[in-house]
Amino acid sequence: MVKMQDQKQVIRLIKNSFGNFKKLGKDMMTAGACVSRMEQQLKVRWEEFEKNHKALMADEAIDAEDEYFAKNQYEISYEDFLMNMGLYQDHLLKVKREISQLGAKSGTNQIEADMDANRAKLPQIIIGDFSGDIQDWVRFRDTFKEMVIDRPNLPNIFRMNYLRTYVKGEAAELL
Repeated sequence: MVKMQDQKQVIRLIKNSFGNFKKLGKDMMTAGACVSRMEQQLKVRWEEFEKNHKALMADEAIDAEDEYFAKNQYEISYEDFLMNMGLYQDHLLKVKREISQLGAKSGTNQIEADMDANRAKLPQIIIGDFSGDIQDWVRFRDTFKEMVIDRPNLPNIFRMNYLRTYVKGEAAELL
């Protein structure tokens, strides 16, 4: 049984999602971190919110006059979700533009930038494991592509290491 206080906690997490992301600081607000927050936090929280909302609607013990229903919290939270999703997408576009501008450098500056990128410690990327379950494939593929494959200046050996890290079970044996 879903408790109203649990739903209110999910509401806070949705509402504060991008604000908490900004607290990481500019250096940690990478494209990978942005996609991870969108996929692993905001979307998952919204799914949890919807599931809880349906349970609360079906629960006869909950007063229909409760503040949650009276203030139409579903609509408010939906707008918060959309706003945060838009902020994440805007930030992702900004980071990609910055990366492409960096990629526009020529000559020695580009070579030095490539060398620095290869020497830099790779940020931890959290995309969730894939065990071969077809239902998880699209989420895993899209997230992996966005966070690893599309990352410029990332050597193929690093891409392969990331893949081996997140593919488990029978799927890993096929690599």
